[in-house]
Amino acid sequence: MTAASFTSTLHRIAQPPSSAVVHRGQSCDQLRSHQTTFAERAGAFVCGEGLVSQCLVGRRTGSKSRRYDIAAEPRVVERTALVEYAEGYSKKLSVEAGEVEIRLLQSSDIDAASVCLIRGFAGTPEEVPFSAARGHFASALKDVPDAILLIATINPKDKSKLPEGKTERLIGTVALSFTPETRAHFETLQPPGDAAYLFNMATDRDFRRQGIARGLLSACEEFCQFKGVEDLVLHVRLADIAAKELYKSSGFEEQARDLFLVEFKGVRPRALLTKTITPYD
Repeated sequence: MTAASFTSTLHRIAQPPSSAVVHRGQSCDQLRSHQTTFAERAGAFVCGEGLVSQCLVGRRTGSKSRRYDIAAEPRVVERTALVEYAEGYSKKLSVEAGEVEIRLLQSSDIDAASVCLIRGFAGTPEEVPFSAARGHFASALKDVPDAILLIATINPKDKSKLPEGKTERLIGTVALSFTPETRAHFETLQPPGDAAYLFNMATDRDFRRQGIARGLLSACEEFCQFKGVEDLVLHVRLADIAAKELYKSSGFEEQARDLFLVEFKGVRPRALLTKTITPYD
């Protein structure tokens, strides 16, 4: 499973009643009504091995993390070159299953993105309620341009893969933080403040091993190039062989790793990986 672990501070979230059950095919409204954990959804979604990166439930506020305030008033996004680049960004991929587009998250994408993320993390140690996943995406809209959240959608050849009444399906997500304030504070392996930090990358089980994750990684690199950020960093669990192979083949190198003694602090051993990005001229 391609996943980096939560810090113990971020992972302490309220758990729902154990009786909650989520069935395949339920709507986003039904999912929200159940507030179940990823572990409870694992059997329903039958996700198995997935592709995910560090999941962020809270973000840094001074020295503490907080839950996302989903009901917070939207702030006015400053019109910057990065905002205009992000709003016009579109990366097209032709894969076996259909035509893929990678673009900026919109408010109308939040529910579908939340479902994609919880499917990606189902059955892993990084289990959070649907409300936390939705809060992550809702908050991301307010973090632009200090953080960018991208999604991958597909117009599949097999139209039975489409949600009812839709012409595309959301199959991937990734978040990119450019400031320490828009990422978690970690007990170990804190990312450099001047580096871009990649987290919450997930791909839909039905469309894996088709280059979607590599496309999301490539999109993040393009944003770093545009912004002039020279280092892109991420966390990966040491036990996650598939993830480490993906990142290594994509040009990431290990800079540091946890000692296994960190497990006594409730932290699953991870490595901090980095890739040097050549900015645009």
